[in-house]
Amino acid sequence: MERLNDQETQEHKLKVAKDLELDVKNIKFFSGHDGMQGINADIYHKGKKFAKGYDDARGGAMDVRPSSYDVPVMAVFQEIEAKLKALPEYIHVHTVDRNEKKLGGKPFEYQSRVGLDDIVDAIAEQKEQRKRDIKGIVYKEGEHQYTSHWNMSIPAMLKKFPKNGLSAIQKKYDSLVAEKYTILNKSYLSEIGVRV
Repeated sequence: MERLNDQETQEHKLKVAKDLELDVKNIKFFSGHDGMQGINADIYHKGKKFAKGYDDARGGAMDVRPSSYDVPVMAVFQEIEAKLKALPEYIHVHTVDRNEKKLGGKPFEYQSRVGLDDIVDAIAEQKEQRKRDIKGIVYKEGEHQYTSHWNMSIPAMLKKFPKNGLSAIQKKYDSLVAEKYTILNKSYLSEIGVRV
């Protein structure tokens, strides 16, 4: 059985979603029980909504159900559920919390399989990460996370300053690396042309 760390688990869930042509839209986060984060979202297959995910943040599992009980929608829901259940299980080696801080003590492991609730969480997390990534250069100092920005998002900066925007981002990136900061959005920066 394959063993996946936290990052590999996230990548695995996103790959399953892509392979099955699934997307999550209309994502709404809210404060749930005792300050935990709840989520409400729609799940799409090939561009058509077929399910809803709702987690009230009270400690139970996410409630995922068809968006309607019409025969075509139910057929898609059952087909996706069957495909997910046919996937092999894996062992998730959990080492960090949601804020990328290492867990105290030994990592804990559990056997898992990708479900629709996992796909909702993975895609929602990916989309939230993208929103953070485009704000500026995200870096870490000790246990704290910061964003170096230009009072506008990176895409807005590149659009407003097409000749000098990328070089300004590169210069700031290089100075943060020289000061030994850990850059957290290297993947996004690389996508836009920054040499990382």
